[in-house]
Amino acid sequence: MKMIYFDGISGRWFHQTDQASFVWGKENKEISYSANTFSTCGFRVKNTAYNKIGPLIGVLTSPSVLNRMNDQPHQNILSLHQIVQKHGGLLVLFSLNNVTTSFIEGLIYNRGISQWESAILPFPDIIYNRYPNRKKEQTLLFQQQLTQLKKHQIPIINERFFSKWDVHQLFSNHPFLKTHVPYTTLFQGFDDLQSMLEDYHYVYIKPIHSSKGRGMASLTLQENGMIIYQDHQRTKLFPTLLELAKNTLTGYEGHLILQEGIKSQTHNGNRFDIRLLAHKSRDQYIVSGIGIRQSLAQPLTTHVVNGGQILPIDQVQKHVDFNRLQQIAQASGEALSKGYNLIGEFSLDIVPSLHHHYYVLEANAKPMIFDEEDIQESGSRNLYKLFCELTGFSP
Repeated sequence: MKMIYFDGISGRWFHQTDQASFVWGKENKEISYSANTFSTCGFRVKNTAYNKIGPLIGVLTSPSVLNRMNDQPHQNILSLHQIVQKHGGLLVLFSLNNVTTSFIEGLIYNRGISQWESAILPFPDIIYNRYPNRKKEQTLLFQQQLTQLKKHQIPIINERFFSKWDVHQLFSNHPFLKTHVPYTTLFQGFDDLQSMLEDYHYVYIKPIHSSKGRGMASLTLQENGMIIYQDHQRTKLFPTLLELAKNTLTGYEGHLILQEGIKSQTHNGNRFDIRLLAHKSRDQYIVSGIGIRQSLAQPLTTHVVNGGQILPIDQVQKHVDFNRLQQIAQASGEALSKGYNLIGEFSLDIVPSLHHHYYVLEANAKPMIFDEEDIQESGSRNLYKLFCELTGFSP
């Protein structure tokens, strides 16, 4: 383990190992030597047999997140920084707006003042994509900027958000997973809606590009032919499917999926699902943690922001088969990697059915922050191990 230092006044990085030479970053830039220790912040880093120090880990985010990091701290990022520093490495937050042809400008955490401060660094050894805005990530400008960065051959973990339709196709074509996904189709017109309701009577409507239950609704076909429509704000009864389609779905063709509604297990009368956090570890995907979320205010979604609650896992222990969930995590990682390149982490929303069968409802490329500290810490540790594995440093 070595120490490197940042001088906040001059903006210089240096080491203090006399008569030694070290390089860092993806392009192996030399870091200078200096005996000066004034106005400095020190960082623990690993070093290889070839005198390379690091790993230098770039966390890709948005300019707006960077601008308010000190006012609205992201606890998951700070926790990741702390684990990286504990074991050796340097975390830098940056946006694509601050990438030049030879360096990046980003934020590093100065523990002396408990603040994130600006610094210029070489290109990182690896990039962890936590860009928060799905729509902006899909823009031409973002993709052009990312393409320029990719020319430096830097591994990028989770290059983009998942599409629900793409994920369904990947999972339904996997020999193991195809029995663990609800029947799902792309909404392209009235006939798709009619067919799904006739076959399943209870159907979820989900935007292809969304997360945390946003834009989600359910349809229930009653015996008299009327349809109950429910979203996060309202419940409405429609006399015919045609009227429902005209009032709620016109113009959304090709932008929604229709998913079979699974009758799930309940606890104290309310449905719950399993949130699984997984990480890549060499050629496998391992479960970093499992949390339980239960619906309360409405039956549509278990997300806490939409009225759900955290349920202690021991209250539904009989419905949690760790071996089977590990199999699902491994298979999901395999399938996602075929469509999305380097998948380092993901989360799954899994529902246990009344017939004791697991169904994967969602896969997320930018997992939520788990309120369970042990899960969040386990995930950060496994992320750090992955950073080291992919950059040639020992964990």
